[in-house]
Amino acid sequence: LTFDTEVTDVGGCHSTSANTDRLTAPVAGWYRFTFEISLVASSGGNFRIAGVFTGAGIVSQAVYPVTAYASVWQCSGSVQLAAGEYVNCYVFQDSGGNLSTNAGIGQCSAFFEKVC
Repeated sequence: LTFDTEVTDVGGCHSTSANTDRLTAPVAGWYRFTFEISLVASSGGNFRIAGVFTGAGIVSQAVYPVTAYASVWQCSGSVQLAAGEYVNCYVFQDSGGNLSTNAGIGQCSAFFEKVC
């Protein structure tokens, strides 16, 4: 997923013009990320959110059933990053057709913080 709006970005962890799918560590350390995603309603299937570390593999993932009601789902994790490394959010679903995300703050959000 890409994120096109920022509420707060202390330290320049995200850009709204280049690599909008990344949350980048400005300095080395342990980081906690949380992705919150809302898909439009569907009649069935499953939905998976995955946090991926610099393309190297899944750090954390969550699997949810796709429901007849739009809901907000979450995936969180912690990862040790060197300066310049990043995490991305990937979303997979198998309802049998394309599903859009619900736009807006609180619908599709990314949170990223250095914890030590």
